[in-house]
Amino acid sequence: MIDFDKRIGLVLLRIIFLIILSVAFSQALHAKNRLQNSVVICPALGLDAQLPDFASSACLTKSVRDINPTNTQIWVKAQLLVPEQRLDSTEPLGLFIFGKASSLVYLNGAFIGQNGSPGIDRQTEIPGKMDAVIFVPKQALKSGLNEVMLKMSGHGGFLNLVAPIQQIGLGNYAQPTDAKLRYYWKSTLPLGILFLGALYFGIAAFRQREHWLLPLMSLFAAGQLCAEVSRGLIPYTYPFHDIRLVLILLFSLSFGLAMLAYNLNALKFKRRAGLFLVGGILTLAAVFTAPGFDLKSALAVGLPTAMSLGLALYGTFAKRPRAIGLALSLSIFLATVTIAPTTFLDVYFFYLVATLLIFFFIQQLSVFEKESLARSEERERGDKLQLIIDQNQLDIDTLTLRINNGNKTELINVSSIAYCKGAGDYVEVALINGKTLLHSEKMTKLERNLPITFLRVHRSYIVNTTLITSLERKKSGVGLLSLENGETVPVSRRIMPSVRERLV
Repeated sequence: MIDFDKRIGLVLLRIIFLIILSVAFSQALHAKNRLQNSVVICPALGLDAQLPDFASSACLTKSVRDINPTNTQIWVKAQLLVPEQRLDSTEPLGLFIFGKASSLVYLNGAFIGQNGSPGIDRQTEIPGKMDAVIFVPKQALKSGLNEVMLKMSGHGGFLNLVAPIQQIGLGNYAQPTDAKLRYYWKSTLPLGILFLGALYFGIAAFRQREHWLLPLMSLFAAGQLCAEVSRGLIPYTYPFHDIRLVLILLFSLSFGLAMLAYNLNALKFKRRAGLFLVGGILTLAAVFTAPGFDLKSALAVGLPTAMSLGLALYGTFAKRPRAIGLALSLSIFLATVTIAPTTFLDVYFFYLVATLLIFFFIQQLSVFEKESLARSEERERGDKLQLIIDQNQLDIDTLTLRINNGNKTELINVSSIAYCKGAGDYVEVALINGKTLLHSEKMTKLERNLPITFLRVHRSYIVNTTLITSLERKKSGVGLLSLENGETVPVSRRIMPSVRERLV
């Protein structure tokens, strides 16, 4: 398992390296000349498109990130630095406006186009596209600083974002959805992995009536990915962007909480419900108080991952199965999200999600294999138990068992044993008379040394079948064997059906 975990870790590191290179290359390839940081913002009270006096006392000089037309109408004057080589290019140019707004655009005092139509309220506004491009004639530009003036309004939607205008810049003309689609097409591989994982493990969960968390995680991640890439597929108007952001957040939150629950189950913590409740409350509190939907979505995934990592590290210290692999994969995943929360909460983020889920898939397949083997063994034990119960009781008075406890050795008749209970590296041997002896031997070895009338009906119990008086089935599915001396012994849930069927 450790060698497997190391291989998975190396794969994750290679994917992260390729992602960083791809992001850097993509940013260099699609670089735009953006507005200078200082802008002048003035109120716009009427419906006319006459340029205002930007020197008025009502106008304020602010940062480009302070452009916010939400529930209002404003004028914005900014400067755009255009290098000579951009004008010498044979490629047509366009002014890209990515944000929640309708806008009229002027370049060096001349009107060049619009995205929707700004208004003083929702009724007078025509919503523009979330991602828009306006063709820019090269004769309207000059080398060096150019003045860009925009009349903007954003009465649509229902969210007040911290930065509703994401980007305004000059670049080679292209439809924004085409550029987004070229960026998002890389998501087809992780999307396929997520859907296949959800389908395969969903069918397995339906058949077994358990293990629902892994297919749910896959579905939530696939849903988030579909919401992300919708921006590259649909040229939607900006009010729909609020719905998209809410969907991304809900899927992120569902994925994060499902992952926390999955890791709690995988590490077999006793108080899983309480730990999950605490983790869920902390995550929800952080998400709803955080500014900006990028940060909210990052926290929705990052906090449950951090909690899962803490639990996995504790499990590693406690030498719990699967803890090392979980700790390694979660630490790499969390480090990546922490280093670049906004960059990786995009299409590249899902390569990491898919890789992490592949790791979970492989671990779950191992669990399925072990559970299948355990079910087969327990069915055999059930058949063996019923066969023994149906048989005449054997005369075992002459058979003895050597009980070792430290330096003391004691011989007892096996017919005097009611049941044996596992206690770590020891076994508690419970006698019919109520006395209990501690035997320094493991359950597996003791099971081989006892006669056929003794049967292991639970991971921690071996019972003397000659003393069985009844078998009771509890609501939880487990069973309870009653013995002649008044003691009771639990029967595991999986062995119950065959035992109960034969007894009836």
